[in-house]
Amino acid sequence: MARKGKQIQEILSLPLGETDVVVSLLYGTVFGEHMLVTALGIENTGRKHVLGLAEETTENEEVCRDLFRGLIERGVAVQRSRLFVIDGGKGLRKAIGTVFGSWALVQRCQIHKLRNVAAHLPKRMQRWVKVAMRKSWGMGTAAAGAKERL
Repeated sequence: MARKGKQIQEILSLPLGETDVVVSLLYGTVFGEHMLVTALGIENTGRKHVLGLAEETTENEEVCRDLFRGLIERGVAVQRSRLFVIDGGKGLRKAIGTVFGSWALVQRCQIHKLRNVAAHLPKRMQRWVKVAMRKSWGMGTAAAGAKERL
């Protein structure tokens, strides 16, 4: 097990200055009483990289800012347009705005959105609402999606 921990530390300390990340996938996963915030990067070639991890009890803004600072120290450019796909955590979104400002384009992960919406509905409505949401997302524009009668 110690070997795996060392390999993970090596991966998480690699310089990132030569890595041209155009999309960052960021999400938190709960493990018992702990939250693991994961940052994955995708280059314009499609190559994927584990960029960083942060372990805490919550996915708050401070934890996420610290994760981003570590990535910047390893060479991730701030002044570069980049798409951030997030799980919807408010702290994560706020930290992206604080650290990357107007360079950041943020998209809520549609899978996470579907799960969150469905979790608040009665079981009998969940499938229908998921289908309706996917159909509206495929309409091309927000206005077309809002007008569609489902």
